[in-house]
Amino acid sequence: DTKLPELKTDSKLPNVRMTIDGSRADIEFERMIDAATAAVSFGQGNLTGVAKIDEAIKRSEGEEFFSGKTTSQLIESMIHGDAEMTELVERLRNEIVSDMELPTQRARRVRRGRDTGDEIDVDRFLNRIPEMWSRIESDQTPSRRVTITINGAVSYKQKQDELGYRAAAAIALADKLTEMGVSVEVRLMKCTTEGPTSKIQNLVSSVIVKHSDRPMSIRDLATACCLIGAFRLSMIYGSVRYLPGEPETGLGVPTKIPADRLSGDFIAERDITDRSKAIDWVQACIKQFSNAN
Repeated sequence: DTKLPELKTDSKLPNVRMTIDGSRADIEFERMIDAATAAVSFGQGNLTGVAKIDEAIKRSEGEEFFSGKTTSQLIESMIHGDAEMTELVERLRNEIVSDMELPTQRARRVRRGRDTGDEIDVDRFLNRIPEMWSRIESDQTPSRRVTITINGAVSYKQKQDELGYRAAAAIALADKLTEMGVSVEVRLMKCTTEGPTSKIQNLVSSVIVKHSDRPMSIRDLATACCLIGAFRLSMIYGSVRYLPGEPETGLGVPTKIPADRLSGDFIAERDITDRSKAIDWVQACIKQFSNAN
């Protein structure tokens, strides 16, 4: 992926990588907690109407829009995990691909006595040494890296489960691929059009919620990707503070990932909003991966 240049802000907002090309803005956060921190940085930001964002966030605290939580509770959940979201992911994971025969990753191959055939070292054999072969070599199979991208863009009318199933499906796939010896990266995106602000008509925000070289944590991923209130606080309000112009009503319309920002081997798009679609998507991804390997 092409890295965006880092934007050094004059305000107290966390630094991000950001580009603005005409009416299109792209923002990459280092961590999701940075986006949440930006969201609750009241009075800060590049907006000409930053007070409107402050008021909207405070008005949504404790409401369904923020999953019935305050901003401090959402941030607490992001740091320590959310039990309800973890249970949702665990339940869905048990419902999908449980009966499928999956390929296994061969991580090591032993060659016995490559230079001298399969001859056994007699002295080792007589002394009952388990490593009786004349020579043993280990071949390391390179770990394959796979990226799963979740478009978490949701409208104000959408419910918890609609994002929950989409994200849980991606997490279930990530968990299954990890079991198979694959290095998995999970990227969370939020894509909107028709103006989050008067000067920005198209916005793509993204953050890597699991790096390929880090262990799998269902608890952390479930909260970051499934808790709709945390997503709205971080990726919607956190992103908009960096943008120029007056905030528009609704802060834009959710949309698919633009073609030039499509990245990853598997894309969990906005049409995954229920259990059936989640299961179908994961099974299709597993089949695609199996056929490719």
